Amino acid sequence: MIKLIIFDSNYDVLFADPPYGYKEWDRLLAKIEKFQIMKVGSLAIFETSKHENHNFGSSNLIMKTQRKYGDSIISMYMSNG
Repeated sequence: MIKLIIFDSNYDVLFADPPYGYKEWDRLLAKIEKFQIMKVGSLAIFETSKHENHNFGSSNLIMKTQRKYGDSIISMYMSNG
């Protein structure tokens, strides 16, 4: 289930930390874009397992950095619209 709570605003930072093995990333990213909840230049931070291979880049999200910490990977993207 994907649930976004939106307070009629745009955000500077978005953090997504679903359970490892999460299968609905495409739907989550589509909702983020559909509701335009990120400002231009906002930072999106996603945490995944190091055993998962995800690329969250899209026409609106550009990867800035990706770091491995233990069993986790932290990916940071910047919104361009």
